[in-house]
Amino acid sequence: MTKRRKLNHHIEVTAFDSGRVFDLLLSLILVTAICLKGSYFPQSYLPILVVTGVWLLVRIPRRIVHVLWKDPVFILLWIIFVCYCLANFIAVANRYTAILETLKIATWLLFFLAVRLSQEVIILYKGIVTGCLLLALFGLLAYLGIVEFPQAVLWSGGLPRLQSLLQYANVMALFMGIAYFLSLYLAHHTQSITQKRGYYFYGYLFLLTLFLTYSRGGIIVFLVFVWGWVFLQAQQGQGGWWETLLQVIAAAFFGFLIAILISFKQPVLAFLVLVFSFGLLFLLWRWKAVPQVNKSLVRFALTVPPALMVLGGIGLLVTDQRAIILSRVGTFIERIISMQDAGTILLKHPGLGIGPGSWSSLQFKYQTAPYTVRYLHNGFLQMALDAGLFALLGLLLAMLIYYVREVRIFRATGDSIELLPGIALGFIFLHSLMDIGFSFTGLLLIIAVILGSQPQPNKLGKQMTQTGKLSYYLPKLLLTTVLIIIIGVASYVWNGELLFSQGSDAIRRGSGLEGSTLLHDSVLYRPGDAEVYLALAQATLLNNQGIDTITFLEQARRLDPFEPRYVEELINLAYRRHDLPEVYRYSRIFMELKPHDQQGYRKADWSLQQMYNDREIDQASYIQSKAEVQDALEQSNRTLHPLAKYIIKGG
Repeated sequence: MTKRRKLNHHIEVTAFDSGRVFDLLLSLILVTAICLKGSYFPQSYLPILVVTGVWLLVRIPRRIVHVLWKDPVFILLWIIFVCYCLANFIAVANRYTAILETLKIATWLLFFLAVRLSQEVIILYKGIVTGCLLLALFGLLAYLGIVEFPQAVLWSGGLPRLQSLLQYANVMALFMGIAYFLSLYLAHHTQSITQKRGYYFYGYLFLLTLFLTYSRGGIIVFLVFVWGWVFLQAQQGQGGWWETLLQVIAAAFFGFLIAILISFKQPVLAFLVLVFSFGLLFLLWRWKAVPQVNKSLVRFALTVPPALMVLGGIGLLVTDQRAIILSRVGTFIERIISMQDAGTILLKHPGLGIGPGSWSSLQFKYQTAPYTVRYLHNGFLQMALDAGLFALLGLLLAMLIYYVREVRIFRATGDSIELLPGIALGFIFLHSLMDIGFSFTGLLLIIAVILGSQPQPNKLGKQMTQTGKLSYYLPKLLLTTVLIIIIGVASYVWNGELLFSQGSDAIRRGSGLEGSTLLHDSVLYRPGDAEVYLALAQATLLNNQGIDTITFLEQARRLDPFEPRYVEELINLAYRRHDLPEVYRYSRIFMELKPHDQQGYRKADWSLQQMYNDREIDQASYIQSKAEVQDALEQSNRTLHPLAKYIIKGG
């Protein structure tokens, strides 16, 4: 019997097992997590954490869990979670953000545990594909102008980019690529011709929406993996490679044609092209003949053209076109520089990093170019900054163990279909080297499903016969205790998030008094949060309480001393009050926190000039202070990264 991700392959079922209903609930969680903007925001992933925790509390007494402690991947995920918990104590920026990031990792860990305790993991894969299918369908409807949703389509010059509910094209491309590989996997795991046909069309839909995102990085990384899959299929003499190749070519061609029509405001023609492409695909699916092509020709076609493309790209970079190319890839250069800056910080704080989420504030102080990214466009480096090198090592070891097992399974069975979840996981990891995918909890849940659904060695699946031993009950007791703590903390924080959201909405409506009341109530549930005091400051401005505004902004500064936004608000407040000494003082602080932002130097210069004109300072003080500002500006320019000019031109 081949080891497959189907039924009862990791944890034994007890006599009290209720089975399918619990797995369907996990599948529903996956669909929800994917559709709610990938569960990027706390209001989305905190309820998922609570529901998953309750699911586990119900399931743990009915499942054999002691064998989990023999699973190295499970232990490594625990180590990552513990590193995040410890890093909360050394967080140098907003401590509340550190709590939220830790709860996000807790969601990942608990969902992995739920997958290990599930019975029919194939249902979970269907949940992932269903969630991505809803993203794709809604995205296409928005792209064709049939439905409207803010930022579902990005019009930034050139061809429109599909973002759907995620509101971020790069991550949309990532989800579509994952769904494509998993739809292939599910198609091979069903005996129904109708279902096979359905997954075939789902796959084409995922490919089409992936190309409509026009995510350069996402498309390139996907093509690398799909090329590897096609090559493997062709090498094994399986006909699936031909269908995959046709799907990719058709999706790229028709996707480009649809984008052109939409850019020329022709949604009806675009819709007809979409229908025609599906009709053509149906005919190709009915035509089951696989072309008989010489294997040598297949190898040539799948190796030489990609190699020439890579060499051509390298050639362009080393010729006179280098500057032109770099000026057009400003975002790519920005990511490279930000990763270098993050590496500098990490070398100073290797043990537990700088604390979960602290990068969003500290980036400005250490950056060598003007950029703003809440999360690093490298999930691995972000994890190292959040919780240290031990957390990163835990993730890398978990990946290594997974792929070692995958190779062993493939060698034992020769079934390349079982590699598809691993290919999807590899796509996630490689894509995350240059993007913020790890910050989406929905993606972490997908990783948990793929890691947790892998068949385990037989020694991990044996049930302990002497169930009266302490070693049998202790794991359940420990897990239950941790679950109760996590559920309690998540529920507490979730309540604060709801109050904060309601208060912020009231402020946006112009109701300062209502907003202040709700925000004051949320302070109790958001320990160490600087953002709530910024919101309170905005509420007091609506209520014309200027003194309270300063108090709240200063409190925000004390809680997060590296965040320049709070200082910027104080500068603006002092400017409105025409308090020139305060404008100058806060401008100097802003210059230290964000040395590559020119507005700090301009406002410092302006306030000095005004104070000198108003004779609030003498000439000697004016000249000395002016020289200090100029020296700081020159120092900032000296530390500017050589490639920073390409961010400004190409960003």
